[in-house]
This record gives sequence, C-alpha cells and structure tokens, in this order.
Amino acid sequence: MKLAPIPDKELERIAELMKYCILDTAPDDTFDQITKLAASICNTEIALVSFIDTNRQWFKSRFGLEATETLRDVSFCGHAIMSDEIFIVPNSDLDSRFSDNPLVTGDPLVKFYAGAPLITPSGHKIGTLCVIDHVEKAIRNINISLSTQNGLLLFSVKDNGAGVPEEIREKIFDPFFTTKELNMGTGIGLSLVSTITKEHNGKIELESEMGVGSVFTILMPFDQNIQKTNNASIVPEGAQVDTKISRRILIVDDEEDLRDILTFILKKFCSNIFVSSNITEAYQSFIDNKIELVISDIKMPGGDGFKLLDKIRQNTTCAQPRFIFISGGNDITDEQSVLIKTQTDGLFSKPFQIKVITEKIKALFHEE
Repeated sequence: MKLAPIPDKELERIAELMKYCILDTAPDDTFDQITKLAASICNTEIALVSFIDTNRQWFKSRFGLEATETLRDVSFCGHAIMSDEIFIVPNSDLDSRFSDNPLVTGDPLVKFYAGAPLITPSGHKIGTLCVIDHVEKAIRNINISLSTQNGLLLFSVKDNGAGVPEEIREKIFDPFFTTKELNMGTGIGLSLVSTITKEHNGKIELESEMGVGSVFTILMPFDQNIQKTNNASIVPEGAQVDTKISRRILIVDDEEDLRDILTFILKKFCSNIFVSSNITEAYQSFIDNKIELVISDIKMPGGDGFKLLDKIRQNTTCAQPRFIFISGGNDITDEQSVLIKTQTDGLFSKPFQIKVITEKIKALFHEE
C-alpha cells in the first residue's frame, strides 16, 4: 500500500484549511444535498465532502457512509489533493497503491473512487468532493468540482458528450421527459437534481454546445457562519415547526429514480414513506407497516400493479388502503374504465406534474 503523500507547502495548506474554521463543525444541509446529488449523478453508493487535516481526513458531509473521519495515511483523498485534476481509481483491487489498503480490504470496501480537489483562491487543495462505490466503474469524459462564491456553494458537472439541443434544454428537468421512445426510459435523474436544488432555494445553470459537451452548475446558498458540533440546535421559542401528516404511504415502482423523487417530494408533508421495487416486497410492506395509501406503477417485472391490488383486496385481516396507479403512457387506453373497474382513487399517466399527484394525496386524506 502506498501511503497518502504530503504536498509541497503542507504547512501553508494546513494554515489555509484552518482559516475556514470548518473542521468538526455541525452537519450542513446544503453540503448534504451536494453529496446526495453527486452520488445520484455519478450513480455511486457513497459521496463525501472531505477535508484533509494533519493526520486525518474529516467528512463535512457524507452520503452512504457512517464514519465521520479516517486516518489520512490510508485515505484516497490524500492522493486526490496532489493534483488539480480529478483523481480516479476504477478498480482498487487492480491498483498496487490501494489493493491492500484497509479501506479496500475492510469497510467501506472501496472498489471505485473518483475525487475532485477543493482548491482555494490561493491555490491550496484543502479537501475533495469524492464519489465511491463497491464495484468497478468507469467515469469517462466527466469532471466534477465544488467551490464557493459570494455565499453560494457551486457544484459543477462537465462532460464532453454530444451536448443538449437548444430546443429541449427547458424540458430536460421535467420528471418524465425523455428523447427515447415512449416506455423506453424516463430520465428522472435530472428532475430529482432540479427538485432538490429548488427545495433549497438554489438554481441550475446549463451551458451546452453541440458536439462539444455540457456544463451543469448547481448554485445553492449556504450559511458561512458555521456552528461547532457541541452547540446544540435549538428551535427558538414561538417558532413555527412544520407539521406532517402521519399517514403511511407505500410507493411501488421498479424504477429507482421515480421512487427517489416521489419519496423526496412526499416527505415534505408525510413522515411515513415506504418503498418497494416489486409486488412481493410491496405486499409484505403493506402487511408489516399498515399502509394507508399505495402508489403503484402498473407494469413491473414479476407482476403488475393490478396483481398487487388484487392481492391486497383479498386480504381480509388488514385495513384496506387507498390506491393510486401510475402508468407509462401506453399501459392504459381508457383511464376512466380502469378507475371504475378497479375502484381505485386515481390513475396518472406519465408524463405528469408531481404537484398533481401530491394535491390528489392531500385531498384524499382531507376527505377523511
């Protein structure tokens, strides 16, 4: 194993890191959303904002990882800060620098790593934004970066792909927009990124040139007056606290992106959200969690939504839930007849606006 090297001007680099007063500070929601977005965009299990201290790497934000820090000597990020470019290890088992690294042979079982250095205006690399997975991956023709500017956190993703045609640039953030034929994929990932960003008063800027590539820049405000972790978060007296309905909602869909975006939206007003990717898991969740509303896709591998509905209706020991279907468009030709025949509470064909289904859910619960 090769230990993480020490950069030139290390004392100056550490002094620069200390100026930011960020080590051992409390979690910050803006940073947490950035790591979630990074994991989503790069399709990895783990994403981190890591700062390299004298003898450790400390995680300001972590997605998919419980540890808050590791030793610097064994860190991949310690290698990543040695260059201005993104540092990529496609398969650590095949890399002599890392094959016997304890982070590879033990938890968190790092197989793939990609880290972009966090570079200060004076040029010091104080940490990384990195993504990690347990399986070999290849991220080609893509660069990620994280920086701050005038109270904004800038998360940039650049690729050298085909570019985005001007006529569809306003549409690519819609939940179910796709350039493929109907039922050939929905491309929800960008919509989830857009939704999370807007929920935190941020915005996305897109620059694209056909045949050259695209740059997506996510700008999110963050609190620069960072508080230490030993300062408890206290809700001021008289402050309004958001109330959520306690209904238990089950989302059933084989597309992970759709489950993620529905979960993210519904959690704003409902605290009990459960997800399943197939009808077997869904039926068990219905029994175990006393589900009050099922939102189910119609076409799924291993059984469709109608079979799930029949199975639930045949259960006479559990209270019957409300039921909403979502379809891929060509699944249903006569929506009204389906509603009458199944006696369900709604049917939404893709594409649909997320706010339409959320308003329907609120109306169903208000009726009771």
